[in-house]
Amino acid sequence: QRLCVQNEMLDEIALIMCTSGTTGLPKGVLLRESGLKKNVLSILEYFKISRQDKILIARPLYHCAVLTGELLVALYIGCDIGFLDGKYQPIQVIDFCCKNNISVLGGTPTLFNHLSILIQRNHEVHSIKKIVISGECLGKIMAQNIRKSFVDAEIYNVYGMTEASPRISYLPPEKFDKYPESVGIPLDEIEIKIVNGKEEVPPFEKGEILVKTPCVMQGYYKNRKTTTEVITSGWLHTGDIGYKDANGYLYVLSRKDDMIIKGGMNIYPKEIENQVLELDEIKNCIVYRINMKYGQEIGIDIILEESCLGMKEKELRKLLVRNLASYQIPSRINIVTDLKYNISGKIIRNEEAK
Repeated sequence: QRLCVQNEMLDEIALIMCTSGTTGLPKGVLLRESGLKKNVLSILEYFKISRQDKILIARPLYHCAVLTGELLVALYIGCDIGFLDGKYQPIQVIDFCCKNNISVLGGTPTLFNHLSILIQRNHEVHSIKKIVISGECLGKIMAQNIRKSFVDAEIYNVYGMTEASPRISYLPPEKFDKYPESVGIPLDEIEIKIVNGKEEVPPFEKGEILVKTPCVMQGYYKNRKTTTEVITSGWLHTGDIGYKDANGYLYVLSRKDDMIIKGGMNIYPKEIENQVLELDEIKNCIVYRINMKYGQEIGIDIILEESCLGMKEKELRKLLVRNLASYQIPSRINIVTDLKYNISGKIIRNEEAK
């Protein structure tokens, strides 16, 4: 007898995972057993983890990247697994890694950047040899800082979404230093294309990322309308904006919902953040949309380096003009002492309405 719950056929479903709900109510994603198995095996084709490794899982298991790409992969290989249960605590993470001889670690760019700062500041000696970066767009400056603390590590910059079980692409570690902002090439049997409307665009042209994968979800639980909107003709609409370079390497710029439209220009917050972080005076920043009655504007929260804490907004605006195009200049600049992070270490991007 086939399992059916409230008109949903669940006989092939291994689990229902909820999306983060950052653009509305969380949706229950119906993931097939066959899709999860295929994703794990495809990850293991490039991810060189062995039974001798020790992996630390420092993020909640309700994130598909953690469940599939870390826990299920580790269980399949049979390596030792450590768990940390708590809030976003980079100090606790590096302390656990050092004390327990951890060799494999996954996390967001923000987490690894904070770990790098701690390692450099405290001269920590760690045993981490493989790191997997996911959950946010990785910028060049942050990538360079991460490499300083993980000199000999294999660094995998990866991309995925819950609806794809989740892994879609990966950057081979030998390419990391040359293409640190890229999430690389698709996994086995996965196709990726960039579209503007219905038309596929040429290399370097920006558009929405569409994916065709054997690991695609069955659909959203009790939400057929949204399912048919997201999956069309076998292609999964990711809701992410990106492009491919001449070598076919994929770059993710922004969530479609994070994009700011100012004066008819499409503006991607991560591009502004990457350019602002090139300034020596800036320690960290987050760019977000301000919804005005007449249209959209750009807001930015900035953490200054300790040597520049006396800097005023007027001086800071002059600095930003050096690195940003005129249409990228924020309307509002806030100097703050910290940014907000979720439990996985992902920066929370606010949106304001005025």
